[in-house]
Amino acid sequence: MNCLTNREITVFTVFCLLSGAFLLFFSNYRDYRTIIFPLSSKFFSISSNRSSLSNSTLKESRWRTNRLVIIPAMYREIDWYKKSTWPLWLQQGLDIFNTSPSRPYDIYLYQRFDPESKPPFNWPYCQNVHEEAGVYLKFIYDFYHDLPDKMLFIHGKPEKHGLYPIEAAQCIRDDVFYANVNNIWIGNRPWIAGIPDPVDDITFIYKCAVRLLGLLDFDGELQLNPTNHIRKDMSTYSTMCCAQFYVRKERIHHYTYEQWSTLYNASIQPYCTNPRDREIPGTNLLKTFGGAMEFLWHIILGFESTTMPEPRAKTNTDLCHLFRSSCFGSLCNAAISGIQPLPF
Repeated sequence: MNCLTNREITVFTVFCLLSGAFLLFFSNYRDYRTIIFPLSSKFFSISSNRSSLSNSTLKESRWRTNRLVIIPAMYREIDWYKKSTWPLWLQQGLDIFNTSPSRPYDIYLYQRFDPESKPPFNWPYCQNVHEEAGVYLKFIYDFYHDLPDKMLFIHGKPEKHGLYPIEAAQCIRDDVFYANVNNIWIGNRPWIAGIPDPVDDITFIYKCAVRLLGLLDFDGELQLNPTNHIRKDMSTYSTMCCAQFYVRKERIHHYTYEQWSTLYNASIQPYCTNPRDREIPGTNLLKTFGGAMEFLWHIILGFESTTMPEPRAKTNTDLCHLFRSSCFGSLCNAAISGIQPLPF
């Protein structure tokens, strides 16, 4: 059996003493880096806290990165009992029909019939209010904190107001944050083209539009009547028709969740301004809220003036600034049909 030499015993003893002293000295500190590396310790501490905060507050998005998500305002446009009869564009974006990971878009489908979402209405429920505006606001309200990168809000029959609205949305340039996908122009229509309030003779739609803009911190009167018409609802608006538009999440996030929530909660009230403009869902009577929102989206999300300029080739309003030219469905160089202003 080999024995340790006196020198080896001495070295081992010194090592043990030094190790013990080292451990005793540092046992009073939770993080030795604050002693040895004070600057780097501060950095590591901050980074660790941020990482922990991010992991605790951020969740993986339900949406595919940079994939277009279409939100159609469906109601009776399809036979909910016969999914096989649904239009091809709708089928292509739903998992029950198409599970391809490379499909060009996804669809988030609401139904407006059954709050309990029982078959065949086993889709997320949205109250049947204010035509497409009710669905659009419901989606923003539901997903503000986890929006898709790109969205297309459309009607149940999107081709009614546009050439190829779904294809057009896939032709939009990468640096564009908002674009209408219809090719119908409404020019210089007065707000007086509506039902007046018998109390003050100002149309309900004008008064509603002023109120809704106010919920997003606009000065509604100044926005809609910048030239101070004595009869306020004789002021006009100009926009692309019919509330079918592409938008990126950054533009929606321009407004706070509280602002969108206020707007959404206003949409589920029985009237917009007063009991005299009470709407009856499913009828063709007053459509104050939905009608007002149709002519405000270009202001709210497009940052356009109320009377936005008509698209004209070779100017800054040329739709080729918004849409790629070599793309099927693009509105670049597309014919724009106009709706004539009403005779007032």
